[in-house]
Amino acid sequence: MFATTISQRISGSLLCAVFAITAWLLVSRFSAPTPFQAALFRAVLAFEAAGAVAMLPSYLQRPTPAWLRFAIALAALFIVFFFNPALPVIVH
Repeated sequence: MFATTISQRISGSLLCAVFAITAWLLVSRFSAPTPFQAALFRAVLAFEAAGAVAMLPSYLQRPTPAWLRFAIALAALFIVFFFNPALPVIVH
C-alpha cells in the first residue's frame, strides 16, 4: 500500500513554494538578463519544476510507479527548459 508521510507532503509544498519564490525573485532582480543569465534561469526553473512534478503524486496520495514519476518529471524538465515562455518578454 502507498503511504505518504507528513514530511513528504511538507517537502512537496515547500518545493512548489521555492519554485514560485525563485521565479519571482529572478524576474524582479534581473529585469534585463544577459543570454547566459537567461539560460541559467531557465535551467534552475526547469529543475525546480521537475522536482515539483515528481513530488506531486506523493502530495496527492496517488500510488505511482517510480519509472512513471521519473518520466513525467523528465518531461516537465524538457517542457519548461525548451518552451521558454519568457522569450516574447525578452525580445520586446
